[in-house]
Amino acid sequence: MGSFRQKIGEAGGTLFADFLASVFYFTLPLIYDIRLRGMRNYHASPSTLVTINHKRDLDILIITPNLHLRKTLFKNKLRLHFLGRDDLFEPGFLTMHFALNWPLGKTLHKINIGPLMKALRAHPISNLVHKRTNSLMRDVIQSNGTLKLGDTVRQETLEEFARQLGLVNIAEFGDISLREFLGYDYRRLHETLIDTGILKEGLSRKVRAHSLKTIESQLQAAADILDGGGICLLAPEGRLSPDGRFWPVKSGLYRLLSMTGVDVKILPVNATYDFMTRKKMRIYIGIGEEVTVPKGATKIELEKLVQKRIVSSGYVTMGQLGSECLLQKIKSGELYIDKAELSQHITERALILQKHGLYLDDRLTKPKQFDKRLKDFTNYCLSRRILETAPAETLMINADKVLNSHRTDFRQNPVQYSCNELHSLLEAYNLL
Repeated sequence: MGSFRQKIGEAGGTLFADFLASVFYFTLPLIYDIRLRGMRNYHASPSTLVTINHKRDLDILIITPNLHLRKTLFKNKLRLHFLGRDDLFEPGFLTMHFALNWPLGKTLHKINIGPLMKALRAHPISNLVHKRTNSLMRDVIQSNGTLKLGDTVRQETLEEFARQLGLVNIAEFGDISLREFLGYDYRRLHETLIDTGILKEGLSRKVRAHSLKTIESQLQAAADILDGGGICLLAPEGRLSPDGRFWPVKSGLYRLLSMTGVDVKILPVNATYDFMTRKKMRIYIGIGEEVTVPKGATKIELEKLVQKRIVSSGYVTMGQLGSECLLQKIKSGELYIDKAELSQHITERALILQKHGLYLDDRLTKPKQFDKRLKDFTNYCLSRRILETAPAETLMINADKVLNSHRTDFRQNPVQYSCNELHSLLEAYNLL
């Protein structure tokens, strides 16, 4: 009876996953202009590890349905498993991810979509160094029970938390329980990236040991999938890129592969978002050539190989080249740029990179489309006050806006973010 129920459950989960994959597959192109290259490189071979860069949470929602529906729809054993951030499996994720305000946010804060994600073959993976506050506090609860916040974090951390929330009574704030701290009222702190160093000394060592054990178990689960001939997807950076660069590959990748007893094939995938636009955003998905992990490869050799393969599958966009030009002008001490000069710089740069074999947004090499895309780029910059209109067909660069050093993400600092993205790509091609 148990086996029959298990089979029914698996069949239901498969149908649900196929349905949800179809929803994303057909609806996301209505919102975004998705361009996919290299599907022929994905053979859906047993024991394949799909490795992706991590720019948005959209990455998996775009990539997974394309890989599954095109290659493994009728091969349930080969349906993708993917490793996702650990707080995806805990209450509060919806409120935090979608920045939902009261009353909807408070209502949804208690909802746990973890069972839904597990039905889609998602598995949690923790980060030892850069953890979010909510994940770290849950680790404390699991290893030590529910403590008071003041008995958990260092005094300077407690004061910083209170300052961010605008609280005056620090003693009263320190008396709340960790479970209360994980509630909706303190959501502003939950997304902050921290490490175990904020915990009191004895507690820090205990929680770190617990986290190491948890990560080991999570990696073993992924290794078992690969050993069984399954396909896994993960982002080896371990977190969303905070500034456009491809961040170093985490040691978990090498540890995972060392746990497997089969020859694992690695499929590199790159997602590039041409987001500096006022029109429908174009998203490029580049799938590189599959590579078998070399026997005896060291940790450093493996990480460099995977990083190079992922990054070099990316695209050069108008936003990247335009941002690079604006930063170069600022560094040279010039704050005015002629529209024709901007156009010439981007055109010449694109042709050079094309000769070096980089993948380009096709609008960079087609005159009519180039002019439309350049106008859209400048309109975006004008709307964000990155550029301001000036006499004689010139534009003034708002250096203070461009060089905003307080934030490096794509929303607050799009110019620096896009330039960093381009330079990571150039480094992969040894052009920087």
